[in-house]
This record gives sequence, structure tokens and C-alpha cells, in this order.
Amino acid sequence: MFVTSDDFDIPPYSIPNLQQVVNTFPLYIEEKERRALSKLLGIQLYQDFIIGLNSLPPIWEPSPITYNIGDEVLYDVSIWQSLVDANTSVPVEGTDWTKVEDNKWMILKQGGTYFINGAQYVWVGMKRMLKPFIYSEWLTDTFDSHSGIGIVEAKAMNSEVKSPKQRIADAYNEFAFMAGSSDEFDEVYGYGYYAYYDLYNQNSLAGFLYSVNSVLPGVYPNWNFYDVRMMNTFGI
Repeated sequence: MFVTSDDFDIPPYSIPNLQQVVNTFPLYIEEKERRALSKLLGIQLYQDFIIGLNSLPPIWEPSPITYNIGDEVLYDVSIWQSLVDANTSVPVEGTDWTKVEDNKWMILKQGGTYFINGAQYVWVGMKRMLKPFIYSEWLTDTFDSHSGIGIVEAKAMNSEVKSPKQRIADAYNEFAFMAGSSDEFDEVYGYGYYAYYDLYNQNSLAGFLYSVNSVLPGVYPNWNFYDVRMMNTFGI
């Protein structure tokens, strides 16, 4: 829903030979997204999130598509309603369109800025956060392969196969930082209250949810954030 196969064709998260798994990789992505977000958001908020996205009006399309009075469309993160018939203009507040709302589910999906104690931070959105996570998981799951005699690692003629452990850890930790991990602050504050408080102050999903719900309680209800721990090259 958030990441696609096309997102893995540019370094540092490029995956070679995806054409060989073109029919199964989207299913792999979908399952990894579901598991990650169910933990990060909690089951209830995750389910509300998906239902909310699936309930949105159609995305605005340019001419020759036209809209009539009362038609609603999604444009960027906002829902707009047409005020005229045969409407082909770009949604902007005025005589042709009026903004219904800035949709909270689209903001959660696409990202946005937030403030804590007067400081501004950025939540980069689901795609940016989940891409390194899926890359890390894919490398982990495909580095070795199953054979009739057990699990084996690939060998290459006249070349050396490098371990992907560093790339796996680097990608996972990039995901953890964007999600929100108190491990980032252990060395500075020690593991405790301030480490967890600063978790929310950074450019992360956790910070975004904390900020929005502290200003407008209940915007994203049933939130029970899962603190993502960092990974070393041993996978722990």
C-alpha cells in the first residue's frame, strides 16, 4: 500500500533481479508493511488507518475528467468539494472548489511538520520510513537459500561474496530512527526517562504522533507506540 517494487531501483536501496520475483515481491512488501505498522501503531490504530485510507474519495485528475457540484476529490493530503458543474480546474479555495478538510490519514501517510516546545520537526511519511525496513528484511530473507541438504550461502566464480550484514543493519537502523528509537539517545542521556522523552522530539513517526495527540487529544486514538530498538551487524 505504501512501498512498491519500483521504489527499489535506486541506491542505496536497489534490489537486483526483482523481475525474477515480479509476482511475489508485492505480496512480500504487503506482509512486511502490515507486520511493521501493526507493531508501531498498535492493531486498532493500524486498522483505523487502513480503513480511513480506503474510505477516501478518488484522487483528483486533470482534464478531460470533469467534476460536478458536490463531487469530492483527494488532492495532496486534502479533501476538496466542487462548487460548480463541469469543473476541470485544479483544487484551490475559491469559486470552483472549497476545502473540506486536511485529512488526518493522508497526513499520517504522506508526512508533515510538527512542533514540540517551539522546535519544528519533520515526519517523512510511511514510504520513506518503510523502504529501508523492507530492504533490510529482503536482504536478510534472501542472503541464504534452501536446498535439499539444508540452508546454503551463495558462492561466485572468480569473485568474493561480501556479507550483507552491514547493509542490513544500516538500513534497519535508518528505519528505526525514522520510526522512533530511544537507542539513539542512550549514549547521551542514559537509558531512562530522558531517553524516551527525546525519542518523541526527533524527526520520527513517534514524535509526530506524540505532538499531534498532545495538542489535539484523540486525533489518532488508541495509540500505543512500539519502541524500535537499533540493530548491530550481528542482527541483534
